[in-house]
Amino acid sequence: PSGSARDLTLRGHAEWAARGLLIAETHTSGGPVSLLLPPGRLVLAAALPCRDGVIALDEARDLSAMIDDNHLAWQAPAGQWFVVAMTDDLIYEGTHAAISLAYKKPCIDLLTPEPTARFLEVTHERYAERLGEDLGQYFVSTFTDEPSLQNYWFRPMPYRVLPWSLTIEREFRNRRGRELRPLLPALVAESGPAGRRARYDFCETVGELVSENYFGQIQTWCHKHNILSGGHLLMEEGLVGHVPLYGHFFRCARRLDAPSIDCLTSVPPQVPWHIARMIGSIADLEDRTITMCEVSDHSQRYRPAGDRRPIRIVTEDEIRGTCHRLVWGGIN
Repeated sequence: PSGSARDLTLRGHAEWAARGLLIAETHTSGGPVSLLLPPGRLVLAAALPCRDGVIALDEARDLSAMIDDNHLAWQAPAGQWFVVAMTDDLIYEGTHAAISLAYKKPCIDLLTPEPTARFLEVTHERYAERLGEDLGQYFVSTFTDEPSLQNYWFRPMPYRVLPWSLTIEREFRNRRGRELRPLLPALVAESGPAGRRARYDFCETVGELVSENYFGQIQTWCHKHNILSGGHLLMEEGLVGHVPLYGHFFRCARRLDAPSIDCLTSVPPQVPWHIARMIGSIADLEDRTITMCEVSDHSQRYRPAGDRRPIRIVTEDEIRGTCHRLVWGGIN
């Protein structure tokens, strides 16, 4: 994924790597509660009464004093309780960065501006140094490839994860006018209208930060150098990935001057034409004139170790059909 420049961006700044709010939770009807905490710095440990499947946010009990050696032990009163422990830590294992076929290294934090500023310094700026400030005379667009918050497990993990950064609580307070920490249990448990508002505000804040600090910062740099800012996001194909990976997928994609997708198949019936249409819609909304697709027969050729399926050779007609479906969807 783009942003790390192999390890140049994070060299000397390990704290700029992607972070997650790691979540362990349990429900109890009273009696002894034992909960192993995820790794990292404790953010919240709380018990909340649960009535008719809804937790009472304003009745949370602080359980931080019940923690010893990364283990929470609490004697719950009678009744239904939701017990949760949340920690802040760098994330890599179980993420897209760890399973990607590319260079396996931690990704940068997209929620804060400093990592992307460094990424631009060690990559884009090098082109400007050698080719001059007007890069538009050489290139149509830059390309960013599947940057994301990494807050989506691709392998089973013992705890949940939500987007996080060292500054997100301050940013939430400044943008939403209230404290984030008391609302955190509502991000993972039903808490009525207040919880729905908390989840909306949290994801909106995350989307604003990613769109401004990563996509927006790159776009601003590109405009200064007479070149479009392009690329594609991760897992465009399903809405389920849009929220954990970006907070607000459309807000981020709309900061691309040349919005793009990937299509790793060259068999026409498998072509994600509906994703081409979605990116085409983003281009329409922002009056963009260029869209792009990274297209190949990867799915027909790639076979992981142990996969004995024969390589599928696509025909010229299938390649033409693939391109036609993409063009019909809005890729030019």
